[in-house]
Amino acid sequence: MKRTILFFFFVIPLSVFAQDLDALLGDDNDSEYLPIEATFKATRIINSQSVETVAKNNLLFVIMHRFGELNDGFGNFYGLDHSVIRFGFEYGITDRFTTSLGRSSSEKLYDGFLKYKLVQQTPKMPISIVALAGSGLNTSLLQQTEQILGYKPSLTHSMAYYYQLLVARKFSNAFSVQFLPTLLHRNVVPTTQDSNNMFALGAGFRIKLTNRLTFNVEGIYIANPYSSTKYYAPISVGFDIERGGHVFHLNLTNSTGMY
Repeated sequence: MKRTILFFFFVIPLSVFAQDLDALLGDDNDSEYLPIEATFKATRIINSQSVETVAKNNLLFVIMHRFGELNDGFGNFYGLDHSVIRFGFEYGITDRFTTSLGRSSSEKLYDGFLKYKLVQQTPKMPISIVALAGSGLNTSLLQQTEQILGYKPSLTHSMAYYYQLLVARKFSNAFSVQFLPTLLHRNVVPTTQDSNNMFALGAGFRIKLTNRLTFNVEGIYIANPYSSTKYYAPISVGFDIERGGHVFHLNLTNSTGMY
């Protein structure tokens, strides 16, 4: 059965001086003399990263709550009784270079990534391109025994890595599109028939409804899913709500990933 999961997260910018969101992520400015910025309202579309980077010397504090399945019924308050949380920090080393560290209660996962904007969209350059490399450490795997796993777990076994090229275009102040070719490598996979490398292509878009509200859609096609597990394509829809220096994300998804 496909999972339908409700989650939300919000972003809190931390800085020595108070700054509004436009100063942090860029103004909606289509001037022929300036780069075209604010392709998305935040550094994520929904689950996936967007082409937005954090401004130099600014710090984002990100809190994500993911609730359970809507079909859990009233007894579990339609999934709200089940929750996992991720919190992380994203820091702008330069206006183009962002680094991040985070921790999730799901699988006791520690994660981090590096994100660099290679190309900025301008009136003469039709797209923005961002390179992203990240990794995750599943510490819950380290706590399991050799009798359960069939092998002695180690730090190497618990690592996974992912690489993405984020390609986006802001067609107007109201509409942006992004594509995300992705490579995921896991050091340990469920069976010997499963590949350690997984290839995927994601796509997402946002529609600006008001100055403070956008509607977002995101989907990911996995070319070679694990044969030993049931596969369904991750699909997500949601809203970004900007209030002051915060961005609240309210989303519905069938995905369980958080980083």
